[in-house]
Amino acid sequence: MNTRWIVMGGALVWLSLAVGCVSDAPDSGPVAMRSEWVKGKPQSFNYTLTRLCYCRDEYVGPFQVLADKDQVLHATRMTDSGKVAVPVEQLQGLSIDSVLADLDAKLHSGYHTVSDSTDGDFGYPARIELDQNADTYDDEFGIAIDGFRVADPLP
Repeated sequence: MNTRWIVMGGALVWLSLAVGCVSDAPDSGPVAMRSEWVKGKPQSFNYTLTRLCYCRDEYVGPFQVLADKDQVLHATRMTDSGKVAVPVEQLQGLSIDSVLADLDAKLHSGYHTVSDSTDGDFGYPARIELDQNADTYDDEFGIAIDGFRVADPLP
């Protein structure tokens, strides 16, 4: 048997095992983003959060959010007919920390990062897109945070 074919076959086996190990490991995007966000987080801030998914409008948003001292104080969902106040019990699910935790849970359940970008000044996740299965069109998930600005601290 030709030695060259044996070496090539061995290399292909090694490559397929290495790729399998890499694809089984969860991405570290949200974990790295969380540490950047914690370092750059101002005390009070506003932002617009939009979830990028094939979901109900009530879940997608966009949401205008006001946060102070790691707590979401107020949020409204923008609709075609105006603004709708988000119920108090749903506010914390719109915090940047909650969004990062949700993304991290999705990555540990089999999603993979398709693309991500982090704000350079404050470290919040400006946009993250995940995909669970490249062969399925409707399983993508993501978030976009726009219009981030520092607000005056509340008393």
